[in-house]
Amino acid sequence: MDIEVAVEQDIKFDLTNDCICVEYDDETGESKLDEQGNPIPSSVCFDCYDEERAYFQDQIVADWIKANGWELDTPLVIKGNRMTWRGVSGWATATPETLVDKLSINGDFTLRFTLSPDHKRLTCVRASHDELGAFFEFEQAPAESEVE
Repeated sequence: MDIEVAVEQDIKFDLTNDCICVEYDDETGESKLDEQGNPIPSSVCFDCYDEERAYFQDQIVADWIKANGWELDTPLVIKGNRMTWRGVSGWATATPETLVDKLSINGDFTLRFTLSPDHKRLTCVRASHDELGAFFEFEQAPAESEVE
């Protein structure tokens, strides 16, 4: 008797402000490939960042806030370490709706999000020219009555 055990895995999502558009073959609807079998980058960007960001909000963030019983405007604390070329730590406030804005920097970057199998824990690693892996965790901000 074979028993199958479903192993839930983390959900990973990369968001980059570098263009990821590729050339498509109009006849087949498939990506055009170079000699090595890699998709050929498009010479024109079709707003891929905004499209990917909207997908992230509609899918990943929506699942995360639902699992935690939050709303798009729930106050959060972002705890970060290994930030900038100096490797500093710090924190900021945000909401699920403004999360990407708070993690974005002035320059090229990639945000590598990981959502736990139960959808309750979201983390992010940011990569950029000056960072080799700034790490961010998010938690609900304490209510004002809980702050001393």
